[in-house]
Amino acid sequence: MQLTVYTMIVSGPVAAGLLLDAFPSKPYVPVAMLVGTALLGLLVATGISRVTAIAAGEKFRINAFQEFWHDFAEIRSSLALYRTVLAIAFFWFLGAVYLQNVIGYGRDLLHLSNAGISYLTASVSIGIGLGAFVAGKLSGDQVELGLVPIGSVGLGVFGVYLFLAHHSVVQVFIGHFFLGFCGGIFIIPLQAYLQAHAGEHSRGASLPLPTS
Repeated sequence: MQLTVYTMIVSGPVAAGLLLDAFPSKPYVPVAMLVGTALLGLLVATGISRVTAIAAGEKFRINAFQEFWHDFAEIRSSLALYRTVLAIAFFWFLGAVYLQNVIGYGRDLLHLSNAGISYLTASVSIGIGLGAFVAGKLSGDQVELGLVPIGSVGLGVFGVYLFLAHHSVVQVFIGHFFLGFCGGIFIIPLQAYLQAHAGEHSRGASLPLPTS
């Protein structure tokens, strides 16, 4: 599941770059195509089987800040959960920074076209997907938090590697792939731990949302 989610999140910018090169004088065409794809996804999502809602009687708060502090206080009550949520939020923050950095990195240092930058982003996507798959296989039927420090060290190592490898396109592609791979290794155990230990009534509220 996470392999699909992370791959699709990064596939959006990949598709955007390819479409921009395909329609250089008509930028509204890629926008219309991607919006259409999103609407199609919404339509398909209506076919998902309905299940019984958890904590259906939970009070809805119109005040978003009040809702945030309510959920945050519940997360803070468990040190392990609190650290897990912070680590997941850090992953998405780092991911957002890297995705934005790929554009400048590919254009200014490697002098790539929009399509080339898309391929560079795709290498990260493939890495994340495979990393998530491998993390799931290594974890088996349990939450394996021992993979988290391995993934975090890998993120740091390949971040530095990319700083030094910008003179070689091949090395840059390899570096982005392994950066994504380490990201998949890092995030999957954290997501699994959160799903396993968050309270039934607050599981969805305590899960940081992905950004792209």
